Amino acid sequence: MRWEEEKENEIMRYNNLLSNLQSHLENAQGEALTWENEWNHIKATAAEKTLVLGKIRLAIHNTYQLIMKYSSSEASLPVEETDAQLVKIKIFLKDLIDIHMDLKRTETSKSTVTSNSL
Repeated sequence: MRWEEEKENEIMRYNNLLSNLQSHLENAQGEALTWENEWNHIKATAAEKTLVLGKIRLAIHNTYQLIMKYSSSEASLPVEETDAQLVKIKIFLKDLIDIHMDLKRTETSKSTVTSNSL
């Protein structure tokens, strides 16, 4: 009888151990699912940001090409050189603003001369 009790106790210990291991497995699976969802969210966010970045780079390149067309420049930068393209765009816009300001000053001085003549 003693031997049977020992074996029953041993079986109960194994059942408890099995239950604990099953519980750990379920917790680990739940945590894995949580991290898998987080990873999927990170990948989706990265894909969205990559798409936006691509659109921005394309817009910069298109603007650069327009500037090169209007400035009759033969030299062209590769699509990948976004920073250099932005520098060229900035220079072009600054020059355009300077030209506009010069024209405005000229018009103002002409209108002042015309008013004084009357």
